[in-house]
Amino acid sequence: MSYRIIKFSFNNKDEAIDFIELINTRLKTANLIVDLRGNIVSIRIYGTKDEIKGIISELKDLLSLVRSREKGAFLKVSIKHLLSSVNLKASIPINLILEIVQMKGYEIRMNKGYLITNASFELLKDIAIKLSNAYFKLKNIQATPKAKRIIALYSLLFDKDINDSIRELHKIGIINVIKDLGRYTLSSNYEEAVDKIKNLLKQSSKNVGGKSK
Repeated sequence: MSYRIIKFSFNNKDEAIDFIELINTRLKTANLIVDLRGNIVSIRIYGTKDEIKGIISELKDLLSLVRSREKGAFLKVSIKHLLSSVNLKASIPINLILEIVQMKGYEIRMNKGYLITNASFELLKDIAIKLSNAYFKLKNIQATPKAKRIIALYSLLFDKDINDSIRELHKIGIINVIKDLGRYTLSSNYEEAVDKIKNLLKQSSKNVGGKSK
């Protein structure tokens, strides 16, 4: 079995310790020896060449997480790492994660398998988990793919269960039901439906703000 030693330097010891804690949490099954000396973390990685290459890639993702905790820093995390860090009940559209993050007021973009954002990794995980739960519950609902996407989006943004989301979206005219088929569909194109939800979100925020004064 071959090995490789890689070192990471940090601004202070606390940052280095945060990095080690992430390694212990996220890379439990990896064959590693981790050593901390001052602000430098030295890691001996055992495995095949492909295994070592994969672990180094994951370590760089974890390093990005630590760096992103600095004020104003952007997080760069691989989509593969994000999805593997949560227990998904159903597959989810990655682009929908981007839409939700943006609607929550953060910047985000996707580039070559990575998400680059000023949102926290914890928020990304929370969104991925909730979306997965929503799509799992939508499996038995007769609806077009775009209608399911809107229902999941609404459910997450307004913290509603799937049945309540369907009922409210139908009431406000964003989705329709084809009676003969019992199937839900969008009453307009997807972009218009998203715009309507954005407006509802703004109204909801204003109402909350007004009540707190």
